[in-house]
Amino acid sequence: MRRLRGFLRRRVFLLLLIAGLIRIGFVVSLDSDRFIPGPDQLLHDSLARNLVSGRGLCISEDILYPPEDQPEWVKRKMALFRQLGGLWGLIRPGVPQVTIPPVNPLVLALCYWLFGVGNLLGYRLVMALISTVTCWLVFDTTRRIFGRNVGLLTLAVMAVYPALIYFCGIVLTETLFVFLLALLVEVIIRFRERPRTLLAVLAGAIWVVGLLTKSVMSALLPWALLLILFPRRGRVALIPAAAFLVAVGVCLAPWVVRNYGIFGRLVILPTKSWNIWERNNYRFNERFWREEAREARAYEWLLGRPPFKVAKPQTTKFPSFSPQQDEVERNEEYVKLAREFILANPWLYAKLCLARGIEFFRILGRGRRSLLVDAARTLSYGIVLPLFVFGFILCLGKTPDVSRHKLVVILLIALYVSLHILTTAEPRYRLPIEPYMIAFASYGAFAIVYRRLRRGRSGPGGGTGKISSETKATLGGSPSVSVRIVSVGL
Repeated sequence: MRRLRGFLRRRVFLLLLIAGLIRIGFVVSLDSDRFIPGPDQLLHDSLARNLVSGRGLCISEDILYPPEDQPEWVKRKMALFRQLGGLWGLIRPGVPQVTIPPVNPLVLALCYWLFGVGNLLGYRLVMALISTVTCWLVFDTTRRIFGRNVGLLTLAVMAVYPALIYFCGIVLTETLFVFLLALLVEVIIRFRERPRTLLAVLAGAIWVVGLLTKSVMSALLPWALLLILFPRRGRVALIPAAAFLVAVGVCLAPWVVRNYGIFGRLVILPTKSWNIWERNNYRFNERFWREEAREARAYEWLLGRPPFKVAKPQTTKFPSFSPQQDEVERNEEYVKLAREFILANPWLYAKLCLARGIEFFRILGRGRRSLLVDAARTLSYGIVLPLFVFGFILCLGKTPDVSRHKLVVILLIALYVSLHILTTAEPRYRLPIEPYMIAFASYGAFAIVYRRLRRGRSGPGGGTGKISSETKATLGGSPSVSVRIVSVGL
């Protein structure tokens, strides 16, 4: 047993070393003073530069004039923002903002302060380290749910997974949020194994940092609270659940106080609700078809083409803002228009949800396409997706070989996917749950292996159909895995 544990630790260490070296090698190979093209990175850069210079969490006017190396659609979008007086008319240059959550700009600002403003290498190295730690977190979570060898396969795939490596070089929230979500899942599962108030407090603090990294974390508050309140069947953990909520309130207080001082009202969530308008109403604005034609025409078969016939067509136009309206009031205008559009066009909204579902799980991109990029996506996510579906469906039934903690990840995936289908979706928004998709895919792969082994040993004139204990140990599952495969009719 000691030899087995030592061998397992060596394999985990080797896979983590490979993951770290690949990520570090990738970020070091990038130009330290240039962004991979994309507009949102310039936004985080502008916020970080103003933080370093002491001007606070605001953008500079030069962000509205993108560099020449940016794509044409980025330049067109920034021209639109100049007409609106700021990014979507909300984030105005030189004015403290609440739309973009502060954690990632703060991390970037700290790296600028340590390594020099404009030097992206330090930030990218931090993201490479965080991504490597994420690999271990997901491995440990998978090991606790599915067993050690499914965990090892998940770790091996994550170590070389192109999307996770690529986003280490992108100055966006994805890598940091994937880490925070994985950390939250790990802490919740450990709490459900052995309920302790300290773990509940830690979960609350992680949730707040996640919220201030990516506002989608707000939708996961009920998920986290219920899993802490009911750690196992027949037990209610009232004190840890209360401690979780207290930790949320205490950790969130500085952000709320800061916003109250700026806007004179209670603002808890980052005001990013305007993107609901962008992903619904704006799709039926003819300007969207002119300036973002590639994305618009991808769903022409489902949503139609101009001229559109929609109820309340005025809701698809950009709102008019008065100079007296602050960022929060302007965001409320977008939310109001989105609500009116959805209520007036329920059938169109249903079609938009279908389009977002397709977009969320899409394999190939529409941006920087090349044979190498398409091959990487197809040979990674393209293989993971069908295996994930198989493994996920398998786990919805009775699985005596799988821990009860599968419920944590099943609920997370279901809630996260549903949220994006209802609001806004694109392939990069999928990244936070892709590690768990890989985990279910790994479980599905082992299930298929067991199935093939049973067929090979029980065919006409071929043996008893039993799998030896040595084979089971090699594959890393318990004897109940083979029973499970037979019971579902495979």
